[in-house]
This record gives sequence, structure tokens and C-alpha cells, in this order.
Amino acid sequence: MIVAVIEDDAFKCAKIIEFLREQLPDAEFRTARSYKSGLRTAISSDLDLIILDMTLPSFDISVDEEGGPPLVYGGRELLRQMKRRAVATPVIVVTQFEQFETTGDAVTLDELTSEMKEEFSDILIDSIYYNPTQSRWRELLKSAVSIVIEGHSR
Repeated sequence: MIVAVIEDDAFKCAKIIEFLREQLPDAEFRTARSYKSGLRTAISSDLDLIILDMTLPSFDISVDEEGGPPLVYGGRELLRQMKRRAVATPVIVVTQFEQFETTGDAVTLDELTSEMKEEFSDILIDSIYYNPTQSRWRELLKSAVSIVIEGHSR
């Protein structure tokens, strides 16, 4: 199984991969740290699962690049691009935000998830709130991954 983790926070990315290695010991992991590199990974790779952050920098952050403007809904836009290109890889969104805000409009993770499940019903498995001090995200991620594994083995 090949899993891509599209996540700009190095600590969160490491924790997710560490947890997934326990669940999927034979999996190969690929990482991307921005919307642009995440999209490139999603459309050009033969992936079995994508773990996707919702808020991403536009470009990979480096010594010479600040990452461009942050995309509050970068994960949703990446899902739209996947749909447009007919990429059918299952996606699980894992985000540290319970609420998203742009231009004064706030949307909760539950509201966003409902909207995305309708728009991306063929690829979005679930959206999970990640809190490093709690274990609930692990339980939810394990459950979502098991859905992908069951569908993969059919």
C-alpha cells in the first residue's frame, strides 16, 4: 500500500506516519508539504490512500521560499483538482482546526465535512480533527483507514 501524507506541519506529519506505520506496517509513505507539491503527488502517483491537511501553504517552504499565501481551504481545492482529473484515490482529511475563517465567514469542520462529503462522495472517506494531546484522532483515523483497506481488498 502506498500512502501520501500531504501536510505542512512536520511534527503532525511525523505523528500521523508513526501511527499509520502501526496500522499499515508494509506501507510505503510519501510526503508533500504544500498545495502545489501535494497536487503533483496526488495526480502523478499510483497511491492507495491520501492523508490530506485542509490548510496548506501554496508552495513548499524552504530557505528561499516562504510558501506563498496560505490556502485556508487548500485541501478542498486539492480535492476539486483530483475530481477534475478523475483521480479516484481515497482521501482522509486530518486537520488541526475545528473552525475555518476567511473574510469574516466562519465554517466549522463538521459543516465543511458535510459539504465535502456531498461534493466528493466518491473519494472523501472522512475529516478528522487532530489534537496532539488527545487520542481520539487516532481512533477515528484507524476507523477511516479500515474503510479504505476493506474497499481495497474487494
